[in-house]
Amino acid sequence: LDQTYRALTCATVPVPLKPVNESALARRRRLMRAKSISRDDDIEEEASSAELSGESAVVAAS
Repeated sequence: LDQTYRALTCATVPVPLKPVNESALARRRRLMRAKSISRDDDIEEEASSAELSGESAVVAAS
């Protein structure tokens, strides 16, 4: 038991440990969450770049 605990806590796994038998519905929900998070990041990047270009136009006009 001690060896198993050490193996699990010392493992360098890029994704968090999750049950092996993940249901199809749980997998779909996880993938949809990941997609919506990346979509939100894209929206924020576009908004910040639009703000930056708007600010530079104001500076150029003055």
